[in-house]
Amino acid sequence: MAGKLPQSDARRAGGGYAAGDPETEQPSGEALHSFSIDRPKAWMLLATHCLLPAFILWRVLDSGMPAREDFFALVIVLAVFGFAGWSVLRELRTRGVAVVLEREGFRDYRRSPELVPWSAVAEAGMKRGILSRGVKIVLADGNRADIDTSLLAIRPRKLTGLIVELLHARQKREAEDEEEDER
Repeated sequence: MAGKLPQSDARRAGGGYAAGDPETEQPSGEALHSFSIDRPKAWMLLATHCLLPAFILWRVLDSGMPAREDFFALVIVLAVFGFAGWSVLRELRTRGVAVVLEREGFRDYRRSPELVPWSAVAEAGMKRGILSRGVKIVLADGNRADIDTSLLAIRPRKLTGLIVELLHARQKREAEDEEEDER
């Protein structure tokens, strides 16, 4: 996940959150939409990250290459698939709801329990990357608060549509408030 969100002191040593934890505490605002980790998808991906390197290593060791090249191949394969497997395991540690869309903003509990208000969002669109899928969110201060959907139980296009609808609703409410203030 790209970008930075405000850090919270509520982070527990065990990896969860003491305040705003989706297991123990409901979001402070009205949760309009909430999304969890697609666990079967994550476990299948983790199995792939274990079986594929084992197959690659078997083929490398069976190829008869000198020991030096075998060691180099072993280090590369373990580094790439080890990092990918670690990333999936980190996502699997997320219990309950992972992402919540509220009337006032959104929370991505995989990053921080803190609300990112819609008023701080300057731009939202689909993230278009080879290995990353999700919603690109550019904040007004220039930071990013992207939402990675690769293991969520929703497609990037659908989540982007929901976020854009909520942003438009906020803009409409602000315009109506300004009209009332002018009267």
